[in-house]
Amino acid sequence: MEPWGKWSHEDSGKPFPLIAHLLDTAAVSAVLWSHWISRPIRELISPLFGDDPRGGFALLAGAHDLGKLDPLFQGQLLSAGSQRQEFGEYLKELGLPLPDGALVREFTCYDQPRRAHLRHEALSAHVLEQQQTPQWACASVAGHHGRYQPDLSPVQTARIGEHRRTLDGNEWSDLQQRHLSILSDALGTSVGAYQERLAPKHGATIPLLTGLVVLADWMASDESFVSSAPLEKLDGDPRSYLESRRAHAEESLDRHLGRPVQKGGQFNELFAFEPDRPVQQWADTATHGPGLTVVTVPTGEGKTETALWIHAARTDLEEGLMFALPTTATADAMFDRVRDFYAGTDSLAHLAHGRAILNAFYAESDVRPTSICDEDNPEAVPGVTLRPSSWFSGRHRGLTAPITIGTCDQVLAASLSHKYLPIRLAALANKHVILDEVHTYDPYQQRLLVRLLGWLGFFRSRVTLLSATLPVQRLNECMNAYRNGWNRFDEDAIAADDELVKNAYPSVVRTTPEGGVETIELTAHRTYTHEITVRTTSGAGEEFNATTAELVHGHWQAGEHQRIGLIVNTVDRAQQVARLLRLMDHDVLLLHSRMTADQRSSATRSLMDKCGKTSGPGPVLLVSTQIAEASLDIDLDLLITDLAPMASLIQRFGRQWRHSTPHVDGTWEHPSHLQYRSGNPRAIVLVPMGDDKQLHPRGHYPYTRAEMNKTLRESAALDGGERTRLRVPEDIQCAVDAANVSWDDLVEIDDESVAELTEHLAGSSTAAQMAKLAGVDAGTLANNWRGNGSWEASDTLHQLTVGTLWNEEAVTRLRDGEALQVLVCDPSGTIPGAWQGSIESVLDVSGRTQIIKILGHVIPVSGALAKKLREAATPFVPAAWVEHRSPLIRSLVPVPVGSLAGIAELTVDGLVKSEKGNR
Repeated sequence: MEPWGKWSHEDSGKPFPLIAHLLDTAAVSAVLWSHWISRPIRELISPLFGDDPRGGFALLAGAHDLGKLDPLFQGQLLSAGSQRQEFGEYLKELGLPLPDGALVREFTCYDQPRRAHLRHEALSAHVLEQQQTPQWACASVAGHHGRYQPDLSPVQTARIGEHRRTLDGNEWSDLQQRHLSILSDALGTSVGAYQERLAPKHGATIPLLTGLVVLADWMASDESFVSSAPLEKLDGDPRSYLESRRAHAEESLDRHLGRPVQKGGQFNELFAFEPDRPVQQWADTATHGPGLTVVTVPTGEGKTETALWIHAARTDLEEGLMFALPTTATADAMFDRVRDFYAGTDSLAHLAHGRAILNAFYAESDVRPTSICDEDNPEAVPGVTLRPSSWFSGRHRGLTAPITIGTCDQVLAASLSHKYLPIRLAALANKHVILDEVHTYDPYQQRLLVRLLGWLGFFRSRVTLLSATLPVQRLNECMNAYRNGWNRFDEDAIAADDELVKNAYPSVVRTTPEGGVETIELTAHRTYTHEITVRTTSGAGEEFNATTAELVHGHWQAGEHQRIGLIVNTVDRAQQVARLLRLMDHDVLLLHSRMTADQRSSATRSLMDKCGKTSGPGPVLLVSTQIAEASLDIDLDLLITDLAPMASLIQRFGRQWRHSTPHVDGTWEHPSHLQYRSGNPRAIVLVPMGDDKQLHPRGHYPYTRAEMNKTLRESAALDGGERTRLRVPEDIQCAVDAANVSWDDLVEIDDESVAELTEHLAGSSTAAQMAKLAGVDAGTLANNWRGNGSWEASDTLHQLTVGTLWNEEAVTRLRDGEALQVLVCDPSGTIPGAWQGSIESVLDVSGRTQIIKILGHVIPVSGALAKKLREAATPFVPAAWVEHRSPLIRSLVPVPVGSLAGIAELTVDGLVKSEKGNR
């Protein structure tokens, strides 16, 4: 008979022997090693475990709960009421001394840091340490409940040491050793086979191992897996029990977690067309990874297919796929494309963002993507397409899916210190990580990306970055970070060059197997000239809006274009110009972020129907914010746009003539329904000017004056408004680099620009510094471990898991003030877009269908407006709101429609600020 400990499934009320859980976790770990962990990761960690790496890893994972065989841990049950007497008698029957009640109270009630060192995961590390197990293995086990242990004062450390010494050589110690021996014998290996000392430069391997142990523990603790345990076999040979559990673990992995998808074949077999774009032709003949690949080619060159081919070309790496994009809308669109790519593949997939529940992928099954856990749909048809799994609905599990598509926030969160960070790092380490539109990252996100690339470079994980407009400076930052990780922070390694890449565009820049870098210069599939007109106008408010509306109206009346798009920089301006155009009898399609989810979804569908790849000639008059700037495959005849940073302008230009083909002689071939086009695509850039003939003081939002003025003034960019032609691709990289604001701009500068440049650079530096302080670099951990390789004395390990990732999307972006998800409630049912019910009616909502219906009425709001709405909503939010059964509902801010008065109005155009309340 063995103590069952507190770890067992208490809801069942049934004892479950601890040795069974240790063997179960070992069985799951062995299956993960063979069927989930990628080949590069296996090659990285195999040397640590001796001649039998699979068995050694399984032993490490299985030993994670040895600390539950401790009188203080078991003594926590002494306060469990009716169980107290039963438990005390149980320990006596086993011949184990009862824990000291006073000591139990001392260590479990008051001193939190000291208590943390007596949690069972810390005690597990101590048990292994007593067996002369290497410190890296002890550290890996010590963090398996989400956090590494905090530093202690000398007095606290001494008191804990006193308790641990009382265990050495007594009955509890014997019990720990017996469990470890049973586990070792069943696996045919021991901790003595471990590499005695983890190379100091490899200290960053520890969180990877911890994450893998966590994953094994979670799978072994799954209720369905526990219920299948043949406990009767424990009375015989534990090895026989272990083997039977391996078979169960394979079944569980296939059902809940899934294996990496292996979809091989030739390029034309996977995509049903030949690689006709230069970047695709390069990809079709090259060898891919492991390493970092940065693809910078113009819009419409087939980057998505290139990235998917890079992934599919190396099935031997046995890695998962993570495809991340800047927004939920672009993630949803990519999810559809990836599902099409994997059609006919029987595998599991996950859509990772806060509103994934709205996606049709989950409407086809009973699986809940977030916060609502049910069993997998028994009617799902294997072998037909990708399928969801309820396993991924648990916190921190989404990235463990074989195929995950989501927002970049889900990936960048692996750069932030938080509880269970190791599982997020381990999930990404075992994947090919593809990040699209990386030029959209703000300075905070860029610093998070640089940190993440250091980790992934250390792990030898494949990473592909995609962009049409990436400044060379940022490309070099990414390359340096990944290469430094790749070189394992070896003092003898060649340091990354300060300047790796010059103006090569279009191109592919990638690391070499030796840790160097190479640049492959490409030609472009589409070579053409974009006509540009820079038009200045006075004012930046109502006058600017009226002038803009008149300009759009004039081009529409001329009848030369059937698809006109206006992209402006703020939601307020988009709403106001759309209103003016409607007064001119125009049918306007409005798209921006401050709409309800249903309104935005409907507008996007309508836009794709009218100017998508399979649409007709139009007509369409689009007014949009930056939401239409990237990743939407729309094709406009004429683009009118506000001045924006050069990279953004080029992205906006890329929404024109996407489905027409340019020829080398300057002519174009157009689809049959677009034969009315002539000449070259033309864009009009609107620049609001002040009375001093400079950019209007309010004409730069939401960007900085420095980046707007550099775009406007630099000769390689808009040349003071004189530029009339932009050659694609020849002029793209020079224009983007010329408009990029950097510290070099302070070297030669006129007095008028000092303030705006200083403001921009200070803001960027502050954001980057905030990101730096929010996490731990792989190099920092490696260097710290080199100087102090102790599992409980590493302050850097502790810093790695400080904090909680309470909002996976908000923490990876710096916003102007507060950010809310607002639900406007209108019991009268007369306000378009509002939830037709009271706030109290939401409290009774349950079930996926009703929750989805409510989420369709949610509006994202930030800044000053968010602050006003929260203040208006606070008196009306019921106390029971924070106890709602769905976290998705709890995260919303319900606002009665009557409390909007003087602040905003909900209309068919979304949430419109009140002129009276927002002057």
